[in-house]
Amino acid sequence: MVKIALETDECWELMSCVFNRLLDEIEIDKSDRAKMRRWKSGDMKAGGDELRALQEKMNEDLAKLWQSRLRRPIKRGDQR
Repeated sequence: MVKIALETDECWELMSCVFNRLLDEIEIDKSDRAKMRRWKSGDMKAGGDELRALQEKMNEDLAKLWQSRLRRPIKRGDQR
C-alpha cells in the first residue's frame, strides 16, 4: 500500500500557496492583510508548533482520503 505523508516544509509551501492566492483574490483592508501576513510569518513559521499541528492534520486527512478511495470501486464512464 502507498503511504503519502507531507513533510513540514511541504505543508508550509502548500499553506503558503493557498494563503497567498487567498490574499490575491479577496479585498480586505491593508491592516487586516498585514495581520494575516504577521500570523503566517509568526504563528505558522517553519518548525513551529502550529505548523507541526497543521502537518499532522493534513497527513491524517490525506490518509483518510486515500482509504476512502481504496474502498470505493472504480467506476468507468460506460458502467452504471
